[in-house]
Amino acid sequence: MAVLPAKQVGPDRVLARTKFGKGLIEKDFKNPRTGKIEDFGIFDYKGGTVRPSIFMPITTDGNVVAIRQFREAANEVILEFPGGNPKAGQTAEDVVRAELKEETGYAVGTIINLAPAKDIWIEPSSFSTPMRPFLVTGCVKVGEQELDETENIEVELFTLKEWLKMCFDGRVCCGKTLAITLLALPHLWHLGFKLELEFRSRSVIPA
Repeated sequence: MAVLPAKQVGPDRVLARTKFGKGLIEKDFKNPRTGKIEDFGIFDYKGGTVRPSIFMPITTDGNVVAIRQFREAANEVILEFPGGNPKAGQTAEDVVRAELKEETGYAVGTIINLAPAKDIWIEPSSFSTPMRPFLVTGCVKVGEQELDETENIEVELFTLKEWLKMCFDGRVCCGKTLAITLLALPHLWHLGFKLELEFRSRSVIPA
C-alpha cells in the first residue's frame, strides 16, 4: 500500500521563539490511514524559509578544513564543517564564500553543489529547515578568521585519509558533516583524490 502524505489541519501554533529566529511550533495533521488528527512539535527556523549552506572545504594540497565549536544541544565541542545562513540578497554560493572566509580565513576555489536536485533534510521528522550541501576545492589561506561576537571556532586541517577514518571511528559525530562527506566521495574520486577507507567495526554480528 502506498504511503500517502498527511494533510495539515489549521495554522501553525508558535510555542516559543528566540531572538535569532529559532523556535518551537506545533502543527496538527490528519492521519491519512486512521483519519485522526495528530499534533506534532517541530523545531523551526524562520518558518522553514531559510536554507543554510554547509560545505566540505579541501585545500589546494588536499587537506580537509574542519572546525571545532561548542554546540549547546549536544553540550560538547563538535568537529564539523563550516556553514551558515544567507543574509539578504545572498545566494547559496555567496554564503559559502562568505562563511568560509569568516570562519576559517580561507578563500574558495571551485564550489560544487552536492545536491542540485533537492535540498537535504537534516532531520525531516522534527526540524523544518533542510540544508544545501557543497564541496569546495582549491581552498587557500588568505587571512585570519572574522568571527562574530557569539562565535568561538577553532580551525583544524586533516588529510583526507585521516578525515575518512575519523568519520568511521566516531571522532566525527555531526550528522550533517557525515552526510556531506558521503555525498562528496564520488566527486573527490572523479577529481583524482585517493580515497583510502580505514575503519574497524565496533561490533561483530554473528552470521
